Amino acid sequence: TRYWRDWSSDVCSSDLDVLTNLLNRRGFDHQLERLIGERQNAVSETPQVFLALVDVDHFKDVNDECGHPVGDKMLEFVARVLYELVPEKSVACRIGGDEFAILFVDQSPLQVAAILKDMKVAIDRETGNREDLVHSTISIGVTQFQTEDDYQSILQRADRALYRTKLSGRNRITFR
Repeated sequence: TRYWRDWSSDVCSSDLDVLTNLLNRRGFDHQLERLIGERQNAVSETPQVFLALVDVDHFKDVNDECGHPVGDKMLEFVARVLYELVPEKSVACRIGGDEFAILFVDQSPLQVAAILKDMKVAIDRETGNREDLVHSTISIGVTQFQTEDDYQSILQRADRALYRTKLSGRNRITFR
């Protein structure tokens, strides 16, 4: 199963994460740069773009206490939930370890918030109900693309939002 939306024809196998089948960091970087270029070169109204960073709470403990095969199964599960709930034109990526990124395109702030909440609830509920998974939650930091943004600025803002989420107790969503 491929866990990326084919809204870009230039995705190749080296852009895919082997474990989760989501776009990897290279694929994410490429898609974010492409979206930024499209937004900066647009003459007319362009769709809204949001970047959400998603981190599995206390994931190191899962690997340390249950082993890497269980950790891998958790990452595959989280990837599937994200993929299943990501709308058309948007894409979920695994950008490293237990960190994921979602590029939302053509969604309102309320739609993004609702989708992220559904992801958070699904992961919390399913991992708590299944014996083959370790109960886990996710922390999310999200930001909206601004006209003056470049790759670094939007990524840093989303990262700061994720950091605030972790400082405030995890298992939350922070918009910045």
